[in-house]
Amino acid sequence: MGFIRKQPTIRPPRQNITFDNITARIGNGTIGERRMAQQRALADQVGPGLIHIVGRLAKDIKRVKALVNEKSAQNWITDRGLKGWKVQSEDLDNDENTPKNVIVTNPSGFYSIDGYRAVEPKQRFLLNQYYGKYPTKLQRTDNNYGAWYDETIRPLIPAAVGKQLFNKAVQIVLK
Repeated sequence: MGFIRKQPTIRPPRQNITFDNITARIGNGTIGERRMAQQRALADQVGPGLIHIVGRLAKDIKRVKALVNEKSAQNWITDRGLKGWKVQSEDLDNDENTPKNVIVTNPSGFYSIDGYRAVEPKQRFLLNQYYGKYPTKLQRTDNNYGAWYDETIRPLIPAAVGKQLFNKAVQIVLK
């Protein structure tokens, strides 16, 4: 004797959702307008900094999940044995309603704020090339990223660079 299951229901397709649809709640005109005004004000405050990092410095923004709170950031530093790195929490926006920002600094300056840091766009460029060559999931099952990198990118790196790195490693070991 088996159980009778309910017939599966067909969900209607998701409609195009815009920023305005998300921020404005239907029926709550004042709350939606206030929320949208707060988000626009936040975008106006943060926008110039992001434009400077991404546009002028030609950097990407990467998130390191281990650097989001103070305790995990300190554990991340001790696990890697990094010397001269410091973790501090500071309220950068002077708002009591938001938690303090976690700032991780290395000996040369800032490394991360709340787990976000600026990185070179090389990795994004390589991933774009990989996904451009193998656009479907079926094609990527046989060709992983490491094999693709070894086939296409590694031959472009001059052998002298590898030799220099090897010689430097030997010198470090022999010291």
